[in-house]
Formats: sequence, C-alpha cells, structure tokens
Amino acid sequence: MTTSSNTAFMQRIRNTIPNLLTLGNLACGLVAIVLLMDRDMFREVPYVTIGLLMVGAMVFDFADGFVARALKSTSAIGKELDSLSDLVSFGVLPGLMVYTILKVEVLEASLPHAMGWNTLTLNAWAAILPYCGLLIPLFSAYRLAKFNVDTRQSYGFLGLPTPANALFFLSIFLMFMDRIYTPQATVPRRYYSHSDFHFTGFEVDMDPFSLLYNPWVLAALTLIFSILLVTEIPLLAMKFKDYTWKGNWPRYVLILISVTLLAILWFRAIPLIIVLYFLFSFIDTRIHKKA
Repeated sequence: MTTSSNTAFMQRIRNTIPNLLTLGNLACGLVAIVLLMDRDMFREVPYVTIGLLMVGAMVFDFADGFVARALKSTSAIGKELDSLSDLVSFGVLPGLMVYTILKVEVLEASLPHAMGWNTLTLNAWAAILPYCGLLIPLFSAYRLAKFNVDTRQSYGFLGLPTPANALFFLSIFLMFMDRIYTPQATVPRRYYSHSDFHFTGFEVDMDPFSLLYNPWVLAALTLIFSILLVTEIPLLAMKFKDYTWKGNWPRYVLILISVTLLAILWFRAIPLIIVLYFLFSFIDTRIHKKA
C-alpha cells in the first residue's frame, strides 16, 4: 500500500468514527420513539428509559463533534448526518412527547366525571390540540437547515438550540409521567383500565410544576419555544475559546447553578435552567458588545 493510499485509508477511518457516533445519536432517538409509540397506556411504561435514551442521544451528539474536532475529520456528509439525527432525536421525539401528553389530557377531559381543564371547549379542540406537538419537528427542521448554511453561528447560537428545546419538553414529559405512574399515599391517584379508562378517585395535584403540563399552557409553550428555535436571538454556546474567568464567567456561573439545581430538583430543574440560560445569554451578549 502506497503512502498516499494509506493516508486516504486513515482519513476514511477518521471520518467514519464521528459518523458512527452520530448514528448512535440517531439510534437512541429511534428506539425512544418506538418505546413511546408502543407503550401500553394501561400499565406502567419505561418512561424513564425514554428520557435516558434522549440523554444518550445528546451524549452522542456532543461526542461526535468533539471527536471530529480532535481527529480533524469534519466533513460535509458528517454535517448533514448530524442534522438529520438531531431532527429525529431533538425534533420528532420531543414533538411526540408533547403529542402524547396532550392526547392523554384530552382523553381525561372527555371522561364523564373529569374535574380537569375546561371541558366546555373540548369538542372544538380535542381533535387538533394534540397536534400542536408537531410544531416542534417542523420548526426544528427549519432551524437545522438554517444552521447548516449560516456562517454566523460558529461561536454562539442564533435562536434556541434543538437539544436545549428537547430537554425542556423532556422535563415536562417526565413530570407528567411521574404524576401518572408514581403513587403517593396521601394523594388519591388516577387509575386506568382496559375497558373504559375511568377515574377511581379525584386527583389533587400538589406539584408546583404541574402548570407546565396543563394542556393550554403546554400548547402555548410549544408554540413559543418553536418560534424561539428560528428567531435570531443571540444565545450562549457552551464553547470555551480559553478557560479564563474573564469573558467566560457567565458559562461558569450557569454551569454551577445548573448542577446545584439538578442535585436538588433533578429533571424538574430543567425549565429553571432554560430560563437561566436565556438570562446568562443576555448577559454574555452585553459583555461582548461592550468589549
């Protein structure tokens, strides 16, 4: 084997490794979608597994870029494959999570003894409200296509990144599923049966985060965050040109607060972290404008 052919072979190997990691991202997203769609509503489902698969997709998404830069093996194919994988894992999957929540809430509100959200407008909205979730993959596809041709986003982001958007809706999905499937001795819970899907008691939801999965609030959040995906609001990228405190302190403070919140609230901390992400992005933008 000649030197040139050997070099070309090694370059193909270097290009293949990041692409395999990208396919790992896609595989996690696909398996999570299958589990979500095949779940049996009338028994406990591995909803935590679905969440872990999305987190796994994010790990692969970070790893493929990190490895590609380390091996100096970025390629046009890798860039397109990354966007296609992100669309599935961070677009389609969170969209179907929102669809699932709204579908269950619409079904709940249609029950004869339901005490939930406004049933007076149920007939008008029941058929279309769950489809709000599909705004997420639609806007995510546009964002990812825009990102691929936008040379201004090499250091920071313009608009909400799809993984951050996916994490936000994953946290709401986990809160919702936790409410359904985790019994509490002091609070009457809901129970489902194959025959008629009925309540055996009234639920008193004491979770302060429960407003996030109120159907109308969730539909509104889906629309707002979908628009944020394609806006040109400058947002912080967790990329360090250097590791000095000056210029990077918003990233360090955000990481410290986020880790603390996650230790205290676990997945319920994610909506708060997203709000802080916007706040520190604004601070970082002001810092760089002054500089």
